[in-house]
Amino acid sequence: MTPPPRVAADRGAITAAIEENLFALAPLFARLPGAETGEGEEGLWSVTSVAFPFFNSVLATNAAPERADAAIERVVARARRKRVPVLWWTGPRTRPSDLGTRLARHGFEPDEPAPGMALELARLPARTASPAGLEIERVQDGTALAAWVAAFRAGFGLERELERPWVDWLLALGLDDRSPFRHYLARLDGEPVGTASVLLAAGVAGVYNVATVPAARRRGVGAEATRVALAAARDEQGFAWSILHSSAMGVRVYRALGFREYCRIGIYFWMG
Repeated sequence: MTPPPRVAADRGAITAAIEENLFALAPLFARLPGAETGEGEEGLWSVTSVAFPFFNSVLATNAAPERADAAIERVVARARRKRVPVLWWTGPRTRPSDLGTRLARHGFEPDEPAPGMALELARLPARTASPAGLEIERVQDGTALAAWVAAFRAGFGLERELERPWVDWLLALGLDDRSPFRHYLARLDGEPVGTASVLLAAGVAGVYNVATVPAARRRGVGAEATRVALAAARDEQGFAWSILHSSAMGVRVYRALGFREYCRIGIYFWMG
């Protein structure tokens, strides 16, 4: 990959990168089974044949107030046709400013907003408190990917039938250095116990898919997998900043790594 563009270390630039790295997921959804993707007044959108909200996302909405409801109706119509749920993301630059209220009127349920956080990677800790026997490896073949997806599914409590679409999608995106999406598998005494991914886009390393299987939680697995992934982005690809969109459960872990909050990302689900 070419060296990443430099991101100015001011609040406005970092907040923009938090959103833009998320927006960079949109074209990647085109590699999913039965995917349709596009860009319109609703923003960047994808609808697939996989009944998992993340794969049927709407991002970067910038609609005129008088046209926003029609844009929402188009998204719902696509989802009804495919019989899939939808995840609609909002952020500081979302327009109209009352989009969340409009989404609720169309049957979307709000989730807890995700803190948009960032860390200058020069401040990344050299180590974390993690258990003996923990090893972190980059996923670079189908065998490791299958173990990664199984641990990811267990960590998030997802249905087993979602494993195949995740494997197919990530294989289609590629596991080598040409792909902007890198995945890391944590093994404890040889057993897969945790996952992390990094999306290299918008000049920053975005953290995604941090999960730990229930039996290995509260032992520092997720923090160490994240640290190793970010150290690679810094040392091997030259990235200076990392961003993420945290769950409420993950905020404490990310703060311990040095991340701080810059904005809030809204999350709305339409389940059909």
